[in-house]
Amino acid sequence: MTNPDYLNSPDPDSIKDPSSLSELQRVQLPASEYERQRDQLPNPDGYVIGSVLGIEEELRPALLTELLRIEIQHLVEGGKFPPTLSQLQVRYAVLDPWLAVAYRKLDADDQTEYRIPYVLGGYRLEEVVGQGTQSRVAFAHLVSLPEKKGVVKYSRSGQPTARLLSESRFLARLKGCGVPDIENVGTAEDGVAYLILERLQGKNLEDYLEQSTHTKKGLVWAAKIVCDIAKFVAMIHANKVLHRDLKPANIFVESEERIRILDFGLAIDQNSGFDPQPPVGEFWGAPAYKSPEQLVEDSSVPGELSDIFAIGRILLACCCGSEAVIESYHREHPDKVHVQSTDAPIPTISSRWLAQIQTKATHPDPGIRYQSAAELTYDLERYLFWQQVRRWGG
Repeated sequence: MTNPDYLNSPDPDSIKDPSSLSELQRVQLPASEYERQRDQLPNPDGYVIGSVLGIEEELRPALLTELLRIEIQHLVEGGKFPPTLSQLQVRYAVLDPWLAVAYRKLDADDQTEYRIPYVLGGYRLEEVVGQGTQSRVAFAHLVSLPEKKGVVKYSRSGQPTARLLSESRFLARLKGCGVPDIENVGTAEDGVAYLILERLQGKNLEDYLEQSTHTKKGLVWAAKIVCDIAKFVAMIHANKVLHRDLKPANIFVESEERIRILDFGLAIDQNSGFDPQPPVGEFWGAPAYKSPEQLVEDSSVPGELSDIFAIGRILLACCCGSEAVIESYHREHPDKVHVQSTDAPIPTISSRWLAQIQTKATHPDPGIRYQSAAELTYDLERYLFWQQVRRWGG
């Protein structure tokens, strides 16, 4: 996003005496030059450091603010996460005396997309590792005890959101049901709502599937992972909570391949009937893992069956790769996609038994699907048991 003030910046070639410029122009000139030449500069960081150190000390926070605004926007437009203050302090260590002031100035004019909170709930944010339409997730450490690591999920809007605070209640209720432990919840002085969660060791299932081919892991591994997911979802449903956004990115695989279920931002509390809805024109969640009734917003179908549909899709992804899920969605809903579906056959699960489980879980008719996650768990456990028997039998 271009700052309109830059349009009034003087042409550097026309300047005879820099001292004749106003303070505002002395800030605007290097900022506008950086915006124009950023991609051609051999050392952008060197330009930022040199420009800030080369201006009067009282103007350094203002110039650094504008240069950071341009640099962060460049990163965001390139598909990267905005940096935290901690990351900038490493990157521009020599500018540390002015960084904190400049960073906080980026909040001016409601530019909340540029600045990430420095400390929330006593945790200093280190690195943004994920974000959605309403919140971001960052690694952090406790300021008073840096060895204690955590994960902070906070609202991007600058205002407490019902979804984020509702998620904290779900996580507290579901302790022991395969969800991360919640350590704290609160709202900062500037209105940012946040959750502090334990930091897990491992990676989410989406990254796991991208980095490890499904053929190396095999069907037994896939069935075990999905059986554990179904088992935890059955426990979650027993607590009258519907997840509604199950997908590989929201499944975390820990060491020894134990799983955790993440992100209850779209969950429904069946006791209270609380149902967060996206703003008009927005769609929350991953369409390829949504059931047909979710896609048409048919509220007459019990929500548990949509979670079961998503588990079936995850089983297909674990057995055949995420591409099989995407292609299945394209074939089933050609009216909802803008890409041409290929004529190549969709990869199928080589085990007929496991394929039947997957087909039943994702049947377009909710009445033919498994009617509970416990039923799905039972069939997956039977499959795993008989695979073990076959190995025992040689």
